Amino acid sequence: MPRKTIIVLATAVAIAAVLSIAACNRGTAQGAPLKVGEKVITEDEFHKRLEQYMVQPQGAQGGSMPAGYVMMAELINESIILQRAEKEGVSPTDQEVDERVQENLAQNQQLKEALARASMTTDDYKRQVRRDLARFKLMTKNVSVTDQEVKDYFESNKERFRLPQQTRVLYLMTQDSEKMKVIDSELQGRFTFEALVPKYSQDPNSGVIAGENSISLEDPNANPEVKAALTGKKNGDRTGWVKISQQGQNSNWRFQVVDVRQARMQTFDEVKRQIRDTLLLQKGQLTNNELEVEIARDLLATKIEIKNDGWKKMWDERLKEVKRLVEAFDAQKAKEDKPGQ
Repeated sequence: MPRKTIIVLATAVAIAAVLSIAACNRGTAQGAPLKVGEKVITEDEFHKRLEQYMVQPQGAQGGSMPAGYVMMAELINESIILQRAEKEGVSPTDQEVDERVQENLAQNQQLKEALARASMTTDDYKRQVRRDLARFKLMTKNVSVTDQEVKDYFESNKERFRLPQQTRVLYLMTQDSEKMKVIDSELQGRFTFEALVPKYSQDPNSGVIAGENSISLEDPNANPEVKAALTGKKNGDRTGWVKISQQGQNSNWRFQVVDVRQARMQTFDEVKRQIRDTLLLQKGQLTNNELEVEIARDLLATKIEIKNDGWKKMWDERLKEVKRLVEAFDAQKAKEDKPGQ
């Protein structure tokens, strides 16, 4: 890869890292709404998005920055991307968004449940898909992939499209032997496993962790006790208590199988869109390798009104770092473009 391309990609990665903000703690949403260019983020929209964020793993884990600030930054970046896509004439159409949403829902049976847990409607999910498609279309602008390239990739990489065996389970976990007895009694009485999972998952003081997960019995890293307990189980089957020891801590788990999917190879029709997108992105990362820099320029040039003074100060500091990276990129690019370099 040419040295100039490496410099461009390295700068893009650095800028993307500065613009993204990871785990955060629970912070106040005071200070919303905000305005990004001509896009006004209403207080209702801000709070709705914040509530959805807080029930997702990255929002609930906690970290160094207020959740409200993280959501504000996400809304700003999202607005900049959508505005740039419109400017370049590659905004996703309603039809493209609808088709991608329906395709994703059809291919991922757990997606509807994940959206429900995050209190997201189909329209909320469409907004997320529209943002992702806008970035994708910006990255792949003026790039094309032939049908033959897609077929060749499939034939050369068939093993990548093998779906491993998956056992989808509901689970209840406790370290308290008395809680184990209570759960056993409930399951023998009027409670189903399906009823106990939400009952305990919504009570943080119950001493029981409950939820749903998928486990591949082919995974060499899967817990051997869990694999042994689930091997041969069919839909609706329950296990007894499975004792697991990790880092000196013992925990007890019961599972109920929701669905068992055997390993299989995906067909070409199932994965051709995925392959085409992958190839388009591979080409786009070389052809449009200054996209992150251009998004950063848009960010610096766009008037952004932030009501919360504390968040505005934090954002201004972040923009200083973005500006420094863009200036360093321009200086290096000018140096590389000089004759003889």
